[in-house]
Amino acid sequence: MKNYSLVWVALWALLCGGASPSVADLDNPGGSIDRIEKDIEQIQQLIATNKSRLESYQEQVKELTEAHQKAEEKAAETQRECNQVKEEFNAARAKAVEAQVQCEDTRKKVLQKQQEEPEFKQLKTLLDLTQRDWEAQQARVLLALSEQAEYQGLQTLLGDARLRADPEAQRIEFRTAFNRCQYPGNTGVTDRPHGKGRAGKRQRGCRSSKETRRTQIPYGNSQ
Repeated sequence: MKNYSLVWVALWALLCGGASPSVADLDNPGGSIDRIEKDIEQIQQLIATNKSRLESYQEQVKELTEAHQKAEEKAAETQRECNQVKEEFNAARAKAVEAQVQCEDTRKKVLQKQQEEPEFKQLKTLLDLTQRDWEAQQARVLLALSEQAEYQGLQTLLGDARLRADPEAQRIEFRTAFNRCQYPGNTGVTDRPHGKGRAGKRQRGCRSSKETRRTQIPYGNSQ
């Protein structure tokens, strides 16, 4: 229907816009019809050509639309990848900052350790000196104790020698020991206990009075 409309429009244009029919056309109406038919054929060819061009343009528009849609999808995917890369970059930068802070802390600790090292060596040297001094003092104490024990042994030997050389001292020593056995409350050198009351109980291991009387005192003539 559209083709016929275009044909009538073309015919109307040719009839109205074209030159007025010549005398030959009026004398030969068939020639005028032939020319009109040729014009109609040209118009139909032009319409077919334009239609094919229109279809070609529509196909190109379709392809361009699809390409544009694919480009938009690719751009969106690229944007997502870009955002992901940006996030990874931010995370890596945060880790780098954290590593830098840790590195700075480690450097400060190393510097502090280097500053404390001479003081540590000095304290260690002082500790070693104190340890050696303490060991020397301990050795001197042990030597003094051994010398004291030796001195006490010599004092005991000297006392025994003096006791054997002095009969009176032997008698006093024996009487004191006897009183301790017979009268535990008495620590003096007299023959009887101090104070009033009965004599104290004899200690374990001491001899009885009868045994004492039967025993000869081995200290000269003293009784």
